[in-house]
Amino acid sequence: MTERSRDQNARIEELQSRLALADNSILELSNEVYRQQKQLAQLESRMIQLTDHLKQLDTAPPAKDAGNEVPPHY
Repeated sequence: MTERSRDQNARIEELQSRLALADNSILELSNEVYRQQKQLAQLESRMIQLTDHLKQLDTAPPAKDAGNEVPPHY
């Protein structure tokens, strides 16, 4: 094997190593994006539930506060 072919093989091996590392990084990033999208969907769903709950509280008649009510004997 000549010096030139050894250099080419070394360069090819380095490129293959970099490609494998890049593939692994892409997979990790993809998994993280998926996890975050799932979490965002859950948070959006919860926010909608809370918004609906707040709307129901706004339309409900105010609850009587027994502490401010005049006792019946007055």
